[in-house]
Amino acid sequence: MSLAVASGANLATYAQQANNSFQHIHLLSLHLPSLPNPSKRMLMKTHNPRILHLRQMLDLEQRRSTLESELSKVGEELHRLRQHLLAERSAPLPTLVTDGEWTLDRDRGNLQPSPRKRGARGALTAQILHELKTAGPSGISVSQIAERTGRKYANIYIWFATTGKKNPNVQKAGPALFKLAA
Repeated sequence: MSLAVASGANLATYAQQANNSFQHIHLLSLHLPSLPNPSKRMLMKTHNPRILHLRQMLDLEQRRSTLESELSKVGEELHRLRQHLLAERSAPLPTLVTDGEWTLDRDRGNLQPSPRKRGARGALTAQILHELKTAGPSGISVSQIAERTGRKYANIYIWFATTGKKNPNVQKAGPALFKLAA
């Protein structure tokens, strides 16, 4: 309804609708602290909820970008302090090895698992064939081989399922029991 058409009772209805929309915008500004003063919002009145939602989205986007810039400043400050602490060290930190399982990371200053060194190529095959030879014609179980070689049971079992089945000298003598062919 426009002001040109409004007269008498219609004018009172129009005033009530304008007051309701002002209260609605005022309530929105109470829930979103980043919204500007509601009186500034009244310069362009609208009853379209999509426009109100778009305004809310814009306000939230502005708030998000402000928070992101503050977060990047905090990150830069942390980086600067970390660099300052690392530069203050007078002597380099020694590499700490405990039981060959942990090392001290010089850059981060915390303990990290030590990298495990790989065995030589074919070492597991050589160990398993040696154990099969020493076992004789009766054979040896997978758990006994794992125990004697210091390897995991699953690794030995998988070796027999993949590499061992390609070797014609390795024969299955029973459940989880293997021997060399005579």
